[in-house]
Amino acid sequence: MLQACRGEHLRERFDQIARFALRPVSSANELARSLADTYRAIFSVHLDHYDAADVARMAPDLMRRMFELRVALRSRLDEWRHAGFMSRDVERALRDVFRAARYAGDMLGELSIGFEKHVDGDPMPRAFAGLE
Repeated sequence: MLQACRGEHLRERFDQIARFALRPVSSANELARSLADTYRAIFSVHLDHYDAADVARMAPDLMRRMFELRVALRSRLDEWRHAGFMSRDVERALRDVFRAARYAGDMLGELSIGFEKHVDGDPMPRAFAGLE
């Protein structure tokens, strides 16, 4: 059985992923490789290797970090386009990283609420209800 790691190690992993994803590159091929490595790094984080209570406590901050990573990558699109780096491989790799970051945020959200399920017969909360 694996011993659970402290949650602070998970925060460090997320910081490393963000630094790696946003590092400077000098070509489209280098950018595509960097993004592919970022995708693999996100999916290599196994939340079950960490203390569940630590992860649940840190989940809002980690979710925010994944969102900020997506925003930071989006903000670099014009720079990469002007540099001529937006190849099909880069576009594909960017979509993969965006998808992985969204999935990571979803998993952290589920973990933070204890994977709570809707009970049949209970009213569903209305999303985007606005003022009633």
